[in-house]
Amino acid sequence: MAGITTNILLIVILKQFESILIIKTLIKFNKNMILFNIIPIFPLDGYRIIEDLINNNIIFEEIYLYFSILVSIILIIVFYVLKIYGFIFILLYLLKLSINKLKQIK
Repeated sequence: MAGITTNILLIVILKQFESILIIKTLIKFNKNMILFNIIPIFPLDGYRIIEDLINNNIIFEEIYLYFSILVSIILIIVFYVLKIYGFIFILLYLLKLSINKLKQIK
């Protein structure tokens, strides 16, 4: 949750200087980072929140990792259609991390 908290803090601070164009861009970037960070994909904060709710139950963790992989694949397709290629590379890396984590718990 530190990433989300930092983004919120930056938005609050940057709002004081919102009249500058680059500051508006930074505020928008931080809002997008919050949205991206709460996606329930391993190792993002959204996954950490769900993981805390699961209470270290290995069966549910494995099922959720499969769900995380599915969400990653769906988002890769969506971002490809929307031509947002930068996020595709990030999601491919997160997909690799999810698969590696799944291999570890098996």
